[in-house]
Amino acid sequence: MINEGITLPIADVRIDWSIAKQILGNNNGSYINYIDMGSYYFLWVEFRDKKLYIPMLVKNTTDCTDFETSFKPLANIPQAPEFRLSTCRYGRKMHSRFIDFTTSTAGGYNNDNYLDQDQGDITYIMVDVNRAVTTNESLCKETWIDWEPQYSYEVAGGAIYLPAALGGDQNAWALHVVGAPDYPASWGGSVEFISNPRLKWRVGGVVTEDSSLNPANVDYVPGYHFTKLRWIIKHPVGEKAEFQIQMRIFR
Repeated sequence: MINEGITLPIADVRIDWSIAKQILGNNNGSYINYIDMGSYYFLWVEFRDKKLYIPMLVKNTTDCTDFETSFKPLANIPQAPEFRLSTCRYGRKMHSRFIDFTTSTAGGYNNDNYLDQDQGDITYIMVDVNRAVTTNESLCKETWIDWEPQYSYEVAGGAIYLPAALGGDQNAWALHVVGAPDYPASWGGSVEFISNPRLKWRVGGVVTEDSSLNPANVDYVPGYHFTKLRWIIKHPVGEKAEFQIQMRIFR
């Protein structure tokens, strides 16, 4: 039984009503419980396995009226235990994106949403033997797909689906996936998520990467290219083949 004048053993878990409102309003997953003690309420807010207490919210006060009007109807709701196996930020959801593209084909990609509208976050690039950007399909030796969303996300993994056959020199077909390619590794960029698998071993199959239990967070900063993820297909000059990219992110 909880009595008036209770003293909590840990002082730093005491909060007042104004702080409780901020926590409840700004954090997904927080919720409030109460015990009606007659002349006052004993309250506690639960957030990320922590309990923050208001030992005495006296009735007929402004704060108590606020609690009774706006928060009491939502309090004391049974909560199932939460067990999270990933380290993504709370409230983010898994999102799976698929992009089709054909090598050595100017503009040869599909990035539509469910309304058949291009999502506008893909750049298709062809590169020649001198690593210079080209618009000539017959000179294309590398095909790049640059995905650059204007929001923060966490990389949970991805895959690329290969065609049943690849033309030309089979040893020339290879894959690289690089995060933040506009910045050198010494600055934290050019992160190699997938490096140099020879695609002849996966013809008709898929190359996958899974980091859903330890996703890499990428913050969007306007004016910078931190969120850019580059898929690189190295191939015989001018050779065409169709691929499908899958990206698994928390957003």
